[in-house]
Amino acid sequence: VARAQSMVFGDGFVNIFRLFTFADSDVHHGAVGREPHIRIFPPNRFWLAPVKRAAASLNMSITTTDSWNIFWSFQVPWPDQHATLTRRRLKPGFVASSPQWAVNHVAGIGAITIKRELVSTMAVLASHHPQLFEGAFPETYRLPEQLRPLMRRLRVKGVSDAADWPNWMQKSVSHRGIHVLANGSHAALRLLGSAIVQARVKPLLLPTLHRAFDMGLYVLLSSVRPLRVYAFDEMLVRFCSEEYPHEPAAFSSLSRYVIKEYTPIWELPQLADELKACNRSARCAVRAAIKRSGVDADILLARQRRVAAGLLAAMQPTIERGLARQLIARDAAFELLRFDFMVNSKADPLLTEVNVSPNLAARTPEDGAVKHRLLRAVLRIVSLRLNIQSQPRAIPDLNCANGCCALSFACPSAGYNTGECLSAGESSALKLAVAEDKVAKAVGMGRIFPPPQGRWQEVGNEDSAIGKGGPAAHSALWPLPSREDALFSCYLERPLVRR
Repeated sequence: VARAQSMVFGDGFVNIFRLFTFADSDVHHGAVGREPHIRIFPPNRFWLAPVKRAAASLNMSITTTDSWNIFWSFQVPWPDQHATLTRRRLKPGFVASSPQWAVNHVAGIGAITIKRELVSTMAVLASHHPQLFEGAFPETYRLPEQLRPLMRRLRVKGVSDAADWPNWMQKSVSHRGIHVLANGSHAALRLLGSAIVQARVKPLLLPTLHRAFDMGLYVLLSSVRPLRVYAFDEMLVRFCSEEYPHEPAAFSSLSRYVIKEYTPIWELPQLADELKACNRSARCAVRAAIKRSGVDADILLARQRRVAAGLLAAMQPTIERGLARQLIARDAAFELLRFDFMVNSKADPLLTEVNVSPNLAARTPEDGAVKHRLLRAVLRIVSLRLNIQSQPRAIPDLNCANGCCALSFACPSAGYNTGECLSAGESSALKLAVAEDKVAKAVGMGRIFPPPQGRWQEVGNEDSAIGKGGPAAHSALWPLPSREDALFSCYLERPLVRR
């Protein structure tokens, strides 16, 4: 209990029990108030200063007290992602029907944000949903658990090829200390201890720039049920600081193939023309450069969004269980993530990492401007949930009269008949979703789950229903979508003539 009630974050303590406790007076009299009051923790750390600046630019009140309704922390505000906290005193049904606070971390997401767990998660998903996930992650083995299958694989594909180019990389479970795997013997692999061995990704190299690069897709999980996922219209594009090795011996220089001390795209004269034509947009410039290399960059970018959306859709039941363990309402938590992709020589995007609390510090003025706009977008979207009065009174095809809100169309997948009264929570959730979509579009966030109709149809075999949207997009990954998810999907897919 003591561990659950107070934790050390750097130089301070946070009373976790108090952070998530609302007295009855808070609920009835609105002690927190209807305007956004954000608490940023730790308050004086440079890596969270961009959040403070973005909140201030939106005229949000920044507090260091318990009178907050948005809580933004670098680390998850509970002991770990699988722990259970002391029960919080919430008025029954209050948060479920009208969320009055938001915290920037969801629980139960460690299966994709913890590097070691991501290996297992992607392997399971690839085996169950190959159309969506097969080939989306480099061939990877966890040691010591997967020592035997790795040994079998090494007998087929040795540590290097006939020309002595390395086939495998070794790294720590935190993806640090990356090196070429030089010795594939049983004894040498056992000495690695807890580690990851991953097939070397042969990167796509641009004609004018012989450097490996990765692309960071910023993703906002704004709601767990119904599931809503948005992708930002800008990306983090990082290039290795040196050219990719021209011969095997050059792999002795980590800066040639490890994106750590990277070069921002804005500092590369080789891409000056693309940056100028794109008004210094990193995403636009790298897209143009990829197109010039003969690759359909739009398909590549769509696949990245598809993998990110599908992964979070697959994780939804796990996240819901995690939030239940923490006694946090499904509609009171959100998460800003960065999905990092490398692009191989066949122009396939390969997910390498999912970052929780992505780095928000500015590397360059352009990088700072992108992250400032990103944070403003996230804060504008998540603050909509704080006050039910901020939701639209009416939305198309939802008719409210005499205390009954009903849809003008049926939704069989939700067991809903035309004209049936929705619960207060269901109608509120639909109104909030519509309001979020409108604001998201205005601030450069595109909804990627449920997928917009007609999107991603150019990507592979779209019998994989994740690319089509609607209730099938959920059943492709789990068999029985919730009523809330089914209603939201039906609303999005209602006949165009009604829109």
